[in-house]
Amino acid sequence: MFEFSRLVHGYLVTDLADFTAFDPDLDAAWAANYLTTIDNAESFSSDNQLIDVQAQLTLDVEAKMKECRDFFQGMKYFIEKAFPNKPGTWNEFGYNDYQRSRQVQSRMIQFMLDLYESATKYTTQLTAANFDAAKITQIQTLAQELQTLNTQQESAKGGRSTASNDRVILLNQVWEMTQTVRSAAKVMYMNNWGKWQLYLLPWGGEGQPPIESEEIVGTVAYGNTLNIAVPSLSASSVLTLTNTGPTSLRFCGSEVAGMDCGADGVILIAGDSTAINLQDIAPVGSNPSFLNVSHTVDTPGSPDGEYSVVKVS
Repeated sequence: MFEFSRLVHGYLVTDLADFTAFDPDLDAAWAANYLTTIDNAESFSSDNQLIDVQAQLTLDVEAKMKECRDFFQGMKYFIEKAFPNKPGTWNEFGYNDYQRSRQVQSRMIQFMLDLYESATKYTTQLTAANFDAAKITQIQTLAQELQTLNTQQESAKGGRSTASNDRVILLNQVWEMTQTVRSAAKVMYMNNWGKWQLYLLPWGGEGQPPIESEEIVGTVAYGNTLNIAVPSLSASSVLTLTNTGPTSLRFCGSEVAGMDCGADGVILIAGDSTAINLQDIAPVGSNPSFLNVSHTVDTPGSPDGEYSVVKVS
């Protein structure tokens, strides 16, 4: 949709005098706003990006949880040194609460705050046992750091649904403006077949949804290069390439089926996807008719690569 909308915008700018004469609202300022709307929608974070941010925050929280757990386990030595054979006092330091708190973020935050309060209460005894004021302050620091990360994680979870709605609004704005240009062009150029054709939907059959292309999926072992058998493939074919596996892969256009891509083509990391012309990923000067995939980017012993290919046109 973005590719088509940018194409329509380019045609609009070229034919701007015709559009403005047909409808004065479709002037240079409107065209500039149209481009800005496309840019804003394209630059808005995708859902995959938001998921990645959320996943990283989850890892950060768990790392801080482990840091809190490790700190408490190390502190127990000094607690028991300061208060030998006093399980009642040990419980003031959370011995009886630790198990139910160790895996729950909100409970661990409260656990560390309570631990800090008890450590402050018994500063003299702990200091005498070589657990000094700096270490006591570190308890509070860990609790605050965990609280901050937990808040960021929860905000990211809530922000994802809001962002999804905002993204839909931006996409709709782009498509509505694209449809405005197309609707005007269909009237303006009803007797100019060449111009009229430029503003048609790219999949043909005006007003009809695109025919769903067949998806080709497969795997490739490390060190190997495979030919991906795409029907009716030519140098001008447009393909959507997706790396669905855990390792990086290199895709290339070639005149020889199954030939190693070498340094040519495009590298897609795990989870990445791109729409590209076969000629653009082939060696310069060649006339490719085959699509090959090489699993030679990652280190030896990497797991099998996985891919998906859809022929767009």
